[in-house]
Amino acid sequence: MKIIAFTKMMRQADADELARIAHATKVEGFDLCVREGYPVNPDNADTELPKMVSRLKSENIPVPMVTGEGVWRDAADPSSTRILSGMAQADVGLYKLGYYYYRPGVDGDYWAFVDRVRRGLKDWSKLAERFGVKVCYHTHCDIPGLALGQYMGTNCAALMHLLKDLDPARVGAYVGTGNLVVSGEPFDYGIEMVGKYLSIVELQDVYLERIADGDQGMHRRHWTTAGRGAGAWTKVFETLVRHGFHGPLTMHAEFEVPAGESFEKLLERDMAYFSSRRSRALRPDHKN
Repeated sequence: MKIIAFTKMMRQADADELARIAHATKVEGFDLCVREGYPVNPDNADTELPKMVSRLKSENIPVPMVTGEGVWRDAADPSSTRILSGMAQADVGLYKLGYYYYRPGVDGDYWAFVDRVRRGLKDWSKLAERFGVKVCYHTHCDIPGLALGQYMGTNCAALMHLLKDLDPARVGAYVGTGNLVVSGEPFDYGIEMVGKYLSIVELQDVYLERIADGDQGMHRRHWTTAGRGAGAWTKVFETLVRHGFHGPLTMHAEFEVPAGESFEKLLERDMAYFSSRRSRALRPDHKN
């Protein structure tokens, strides 16, 4: 279980800068953000992704996965082929897909919408097979007031509506720890549900603060550094060890950086925190 860092918060970093950050923070690799405005993006991924990954590998820094745009793009989109082609050339095995959004009361029957998403995943499965990679769908909690709607696959239970009976060699589950906290689903329960589809785990801590708004049930999410939120990290790592999980653990590091602190120091601190929990769970004498 390598602990890697999502490069969303390192928008302008080229390969040399990412290598410097990895050595400074001791992260064990990167989840490379392949989006508009990043050095590797959907327009150049077939040529620039192999170069970026090769440069990082020369520093013993692996890139086991890449993350695409946040909004769903069909497998037929030309950028989809460019990204998976670049992955195949670079020997990157896992791709995080964008999201479908559903608006209750607007987008019609939920189960018909599930069928629509599943058709899209089946198309991606065929493209993934062509390039010898796996595409993954991420559990993402709702964002109140988001115009696009609510995320499909908000937790593991909902995610399995989308993945059930698809080929687990080509379509996988990407489980978000912090997102499950917000969605109210216990991590170990969710992992049992996704089973053989489990491919990537996101490490992100969060706590909730109630907003006084009468009976509207609103709360504020505080995405924070490891150990300061509601994440049950001992149980998370024990669960992953019990299930024999060997995939990447990607730190999202989307926390606020307090005055006087630096992003890299906080990332290094998170790396040390998660690494210690992993080591404890992996000890032969540890009781899971």
